[in-house]
Amino acid sequence: MSKNSGQIVAFPYWSDNPYLNMLYLAPRAAGWKLKTSTLLTSLLIQLDEVGAGDVVHIHWTSPIVQKADTREEAAEQLRAFQQGLDTALANGAVLVWTVHNVRPHECLYPELELELVNFLVDRAAAVHVLSKGTEIEASDYYTIPIAKIVHVPHASYSGVYDQSLSRADARNRLGLADDEKALLFFGQMRAYKGLDVLFGAVERAAALGETIVLLLAGKTKEEDLLAIEAVLPRNVRIIRDHSYIPDDSTQDWFAAADLAVFPYKNVLNSGSVFLAATYGLPTILPNQDHMLRQFRAQKWIQFYDTANEVDSLGTLIADFDMTDVSLREEATAFAEGYTPYDMSREFLKRLEAALS
Repeated sequence: MSKNSGQIVAFPYWSDNPYLNMLYLAPRAAGWKLKTSTLLTSLLIQLDEVGAGDVVHIHWTSPIVQKADTREEAAEQLRAFQQGLDTALANGAVLVWTVHNVRPHECLYPELELELVNFLVDRAAAVHVLSKGTEIEASDYYTIPIAKIVHVPHASYSGVYDQSLSRADARNRLGLADDEKALLFFGQMRAYKGLDVLFGAVERAAALGETIVLLLAGKTKEEDLLAIEAVLPRNVRIIRDHSYIPDDSTQDWFAAADLAVFPYKNVLNSGSVFLAATYGLPTILPNQDHMLRQFRAQKWIQFYDTANEVDSLGTLIADFDMTDVSLREEATAFAEGYTPYDMSREFLKRLEAALS
């Protein structure tokens, strides 16, 4: 692959976000210069410095308007972004937008957000989706033309996270007995992630005679923590850490667990599912249409019925056979079948096609 001297302006870009670091592996190796920022003010400066052969790559949209203190401020920020991006495009740059969520989870200014995403769709040379059917999920709010869609799936995290810790050592660190069924929820704990359903299901599974330990690990805001503590299951042992989990501690939780559950209510894409696969961890998800489209064929993933969510999930948890190694093998094979560099090389091809 030939070397490139162009720039990619990536926004927002957090240096500790594994997905973003994985996505740009191949472009960086091919000579692309990555310019990053997390603040709109910095992005506007960078937009004024790009031209022909450069790419503006927008990820999550919330920093553009949803962080403003007032609607007036949000509207001003939207206009500044629109003007800055149009200047960049007039100077020869192209726009790629990655759809991580249909809408921000905390959307204070929905009408401005709708104007923003329609503007992005209109100006984009390519709209990158991580899961097929994203345009269907978004269709109640905005339209993504099929001709603009490029599908580059989320990869596993193989080779990114340390996987050297054995199950026995991990369980010893957390104080888990061999016969305890360890159920993991990993990631930021927010209201839209369905923790109330998980807690009810765990109580049901425990009432059926299962010896369950609930593992909760992930950064939690104070207001969310208060709500979580009010509904924690009372009849199971809980091991939890509500602080940010650093990369080198991630394996402590995944290596110790027998099963991961992500009872999301309003999530389009989940990196945690791919993290579970990386550690060979069987997983349970809701039977939402976009989850079924993406994972229906995976034997290591089971789906609970959202029409009867607590009972359905509780039964799956109770019936899960923690001695069945075949499910772990299936998860590992899935992770090894599409690695971070596979994803990044595919993304680079799509990036170059957007410029042609």
